[in-house]
Amino acid sequence: MFKRFIPITLCLAAAFLLPACSKEADSQKLVASAKQAQDKGDLKAAVIELKNALQQNPENVEARARLGKLYIKQGDPASAEKELRKAMQLGKDKNELLPELGQTMLQQGQFQKLIDEIQAPAGIAPLLRARILALRGNAFVSLKQHDKAKASLDEARTLAPDLADVYTGLATLAMVEQKDAEAAALIETAIAKDPKRATTWLMKGYLLQAKDKLEEAIGAYREAIKADPRSIQAHSSLANIYLRQGKLDAARAEVAAIKKLEPQHLEGRYLAALIEYQQKNFTAARDMLQEILKAAPNHPPSMTLFAATAIELGSFGQAEQHLLPVLQRYPENIVARRLLATAQMKTGQHEKALETLKPLLAEPQPEPVILSMAGEIHLQLKQPAKSAEFFERAAKASPQNAQVRTRLALSRLAMGHTEQALSDLNTASGLESDKGHADVMIIMTHMTNKAWDQALKAIDSLEKKQPSIPLSHNLRGAVYLSKGDRARARQSFEKALSMDAGYFPAAMNMAQLDIKDKNPGAARKRFEGVLAKDKDHMQAMLAIAAMEADVKNEKAYLEWVNKAASAHPTAVQPRALLAQHHLQKNDPQKALAIANEAASANPNQPEALDLLGMTQMAAGEKDNAIATFTKLAALAPNNPLAQMRLGTAQEAVKNFSAAHAAYQRAIETAPDSVDAQIALVRVEFQLGRKVEAQNRAQKIQKQHPKLAQGYVLEGDILMSDKQAAQAAKRYETAFGLDKNSALAIRLHGALARSGQQKQADNEIRHWLAKQPGDLAVRAYFADALLQTGQHPQAIEQYEILLKANSQNVLALNNLAWMYQAAQDKRALPAAEKAYKLAPDNPAVMDTLGWILVSQGNAQRGLPLIQQAYSKQPDNLSLHYHLASALARNGDRARAIVEFERLLGRGQRFPEEQEAQSLLKQLKSGAR
Repeated sequence: MFKRFIPITLCLAAAFLLPACSKEADSQKLVASAKQAQDKGDLKAAVIELKNALQQNPENVEARARLGKLYIKQGDPASAEKELRKAMQLGKDKNELLPELGQTMLQQGQFQKLIDEIQAPAGIAPLLRARILALRGNAFVSLKQHDKAKASLDEARTLAPDLADVYTGLATLAMVEQKDAEAAALIETAIAKDPKRATTWLMKGYLLQAKDKLEEAIGAYREAIKADPRSIQAHSSLANIYLRQGKLDAARAEVAAIKKLEPQHLEGRYLAALIEYQQKNFTAARDMLQEILKAAPNHPPSMTLFAATAIELGSFGQAEQHLLPVLQRYPENIVARRLLATAQMKTGQHEKALETLKPLLAEPQPEPVILSMAGEIHLQLKQPAKSAEFFERAAKASPQNAQVRTRLALSRLAMGHTEQALSDLNTASGLESDKGHADVMIIMTHMTNKAWDQALKAIDSLEKKQPSIPLSHNLRGAVYLSKGDRARARQSFEKALSMDAGYFPAAMNMAQLDIKDKNPGAARKRFEGVLAKDKDHMQAMLAIAAMEADVKNEKAYLEWVNKAASAHPTAVQPRALLAQHHLQKNDPQKALAIANEAASANPNQPEALDLLGMTQMAAGEKDNAIATFTKLAALAPNNPLAQMRLGTAQEAVKNFSAAHAAYQRAIETAPDSVDAQIALVRVEFQLGRKVEAQNRAQKIQKQHPKLAQGYVLEGDILMSDKQAAQAAKRYETAFGLDKNSALAIRLHGALARSGQQKQADNEIRHWLAKQPGDLAVRAYFADALLQTGQHPQAIEQYEILLKANSQNVLALNNLAWMYQAAQDKRALPAAEKAYKLAPDNPAVMDTLGWILVSQGNAQRGLPLIQQAYSKQPDNLSLHYHLASALARNGDRARAIVEFERLLGRGQRFPEEQEAQSLLKQLKSGAR
């Protein structure tokens, strides 16, 4: 049995071994096929074969090693590192793969990791050691450890004098140290050592490109492609040069070559997006970059280009979001740093922008554009002297740059140094040939200084530069208009329009002259002339709309504004006008729909968000408004208006702490903002911080002694603390600075409460003598006189109000009441008229009902009082009238019940003694 058992066991073993042997054989065949494909230059096919081999046998060491090396060639260092490490784990000689492993780290920018892991022990083969030393040398260069880099590369050159990697490493070091001639010589040595090495030709191309020797660089990149027809980097570099030269078709050809090699290669997709960006197709570029970043979210070039695109589209927050990670990884990336500073400047984050530029400004010789940006930031920060300092340095570094000179002039103008500014502008004018920007500033400076003749001379110079455009004639017209010479102004504007009938500034100036001459028809024709040349000219449409609004032609106004909105689907201005119109018509929902449309078309435009938030507030959607203003504040964190809007919305929902924080941020960005200070006083008062509020109000008084509001705020705080006499003094000061209705009322109230009734009344009478048409103050004064029992004087004021407006229900109602008290027969007619005008007003019902009851008509009066009481059951005086009316109507039982209920409430009311007396009488009569 034992002899027969052995063959069966062997057979079973063989049955299990045969598939494994077969798979191993198939795997090796696939590796051989991969080698053949690679030899033919078909790396893609080679990768597929190697992947298939590893499916057959995951432990095929040669397949792993080959696949890792192929990934390096394909520019996928992360995958390469993964495969090479697996090959080592499976037993591949570590030393053999160390150079390739180091290469993956170099390509991934993992320089310190390379230094830590890729060592060059003395015992290994000289060539292998030299290759590793060359890699380490390159890593040391990137880590800015130049001495170590040179030592490593020099040792590598001693070990392997014919190794091209050594010379490319030394060339890189020379380039970093700005020894371009030495770098060029080393690159030539490397080419001589290995002329078929594509990376060396690439380096030569980079060096030539950096020196603006673009045609020679193109030749070098073409040699790189000869050496390695699959060199995506060479095609990419060529595409970049062609883009720089404006040769878009040639650039597209290189992108097509990359896509043919690797359809989904990041470089090809990135360059395609870059071409769209160059052509100002920013939306298309953004969409392409979004797709790239989905696949490769940390691709620095795509992140940087996305940020540049976002800036062009006004999405500054998105730009900042994409640039910060790039600079964290590559702090020396000048382009990313400039873009970040630009985005920060656009959102008013000037201090942050200055911090972003700091490393670039610390360079021994900062680029003129960086110096100019710093100058611009200081100009925005209202630091003209510092701004001029940077622009002077930029002008010195770039003496032929007219724009820098022009911005320097702006700084000098802000400092009040007009002569120096004009000198800079004249220099800029000479530099900018026919552009005319500096000339326009010269003209505007002379106009500001009312130096009309000098302005006219400057306009003559501009006209010589730009004889075929209407700008100079329009400016000349403006000067003549300022001089009061309307005839010459008209001639100049007409000349501008004869050159270009669609030139809107001249059309607008002529239209304004026509309107002053009471010729609106001619004015309208000016704008129609612009529209004849450009049927969709938005400003011309809105100008005609404004004319229609002036003559109260609402239908035509809306037609023109709607036309402008339809012709410009994303424009905010016409939609803002439409929303404002609907709000005025008390139709907030329609206004909100239009504001939403504007915000949807411009999700990151501050003007659109501001319109939406304000409309949401008007529509009562306060929480939505807070969300909108929060987004606005995030887009423009240093814009005080954005913070003020947010604070106002938070205040509206009584979130005073959040409002305080927003107003505080507004003050941080605009320390001189009076509006923010006033708002802070308001919310500090609401938060119970009266001392802080009063201190801040006093601070406003010191900073702005001619501003009434600081004194008003302190007066309000004092009134809340029942310090009426002190409050009156603040209101008197405020009233002396700004005499207005609201202050007249405040002052009267404070004086009256502090026991100075006669002075209070005299002050307000004096105001009304000067402002007899101020009905708001008169109504207040009439009410005050009524409340203090001065009925004859109150009647006088109410009668004046009634003459001004015979439909004034309040005046009619109060007059009826006082007439009745004075036994004046006018009481009932006045009450009847008030009731006819406001039949649902409980106060009016009560007055008429009570007069009717008092005059013996309880049958008609009682139902009116009952109806009024049903509307205001907590009004104790009304309750008294109800009980009295019941008594007078003969319903003694119900009257007693109501009097007992009224007095049982335990609250004081004016007629309390009468109620007690009547109840006593009713009860006595009941017995």
